Amino acid sequence: MRNPARAASLAAVVALAAILFASPALAHVKVSGTNARQGGYGVLTFSVPNESDSAAVVGLRVFLPQDTPIYVVDTAPNPGWTAILTEKPLPSPQTDNNGTVHNSFVSEVHWIPDNPQAAIGPKQFGQFSMYAGPLPNRNALPLPAEQTYSDGRIVNWNDDPFAGPPQPGHPAPVLKLGSGASDLDIFTTTETVQNNTPLWPAIVALVVAAVSLLIAGAAFILMRRKDKKKDENIVAPQG
Repeated sequence: MRNPARAASLAAVVALAAILFASPALAHVKVSGTNARQGGYGVLTFSVPNESDSAAVVGLRVFLPQDTPIYVVDTAPNPGWTAILTEKPLPSPQTDNNGTVHNSFVSEVHWIPDNPQAAIGPKQFGQFSMYAGPLPNRNALPLPAEQTYSDGRIVNWNDDPFAGPPQPGHPAPVLKLGSGASDLDIFTTTETVQNNTPLWPAIVALVVAAVSLLIAGAAFILMRRKDKKKDENIVAPQG
């Protein structure tokens, strides 16, 4: 069962990632991480360009590591697309840092469009995100991907990204992981961002409002005094 708070936070991060990492000039399938730390949980966002002049992208399959299993995967809503998770049994039950016992892990995530209109057309790109963990204790994690086109062509992004020179033609996307295990997840990150928001704009607004109120009050008092003085100068008619 999905946690509503986690889903809401994931949606917020996905929206932010779409702004920060959107680029129509991407040459390869790439992955970026939000709060992705070794031993922790984070949001993984895959940027998928269409490199065809005539066919549409109709599938993305991401293969997760089997030597360092990832137990938890929640995919972000992607209008017009369906995410399919494939799980495999563990050789023996494993317990994570929170004391939860796991009997299986997620081996791959496959996104497919619900209809042709949702496919990624030429000169377009798409983004697919998931909340995943625990992430392995390494600095960089290659995540091989398979990109499918509507004309039947399949591009495998599974070359060793650390090979070369020369640089491989279809390197696997690489997720960079922050050092040090941490219990902090996306919710803590969101709270930290909110707590670190600069206060000076609000302070300036309050000062401006206070000054405006004082000026308005002074003008009102001055006007009342003038009206009172006029009334005193009026001579009542004699009967």
